[in-house]
Amino acid sequence: MVNCDKLKSHYCNNACCFLDVSILESELNNIGEENVQRIGHLLYLHKNPRTDACVFLDVNNKKCSIYDKIPNSCRDYDCSTPYELPGSFIKEVTESLEKS
Repeated sequence: MVNCDKLKSHYCNNACCFLDVSILESELNNIGEENVQRIGHLLYLHKNPRTDACVFLDVNNKKCSIYDKIPNSCRDYDCSTPYELPGSFIKEVTESLEKS
């Protein structure tokens, strides 16, 4: 898991918080059914309709408000890989991590 405090989210503008985040049934107790959308047998975190970001992104401090209970898919997400993000961002992330 990328340490967002060390990386400083100003590099990425919290790009991971704008992805569709799937969760496990076993994570519902930590997250709450009201924060989840069921699509068939899959579960996804709701998004904030104003920002299209995860409902748990605190827009004031740009941090996850449930970081201590973060879902596995968020914990395992690696923003330094090129799957979701543009190459220029990957370069910035890589350079930032190398300096720290």
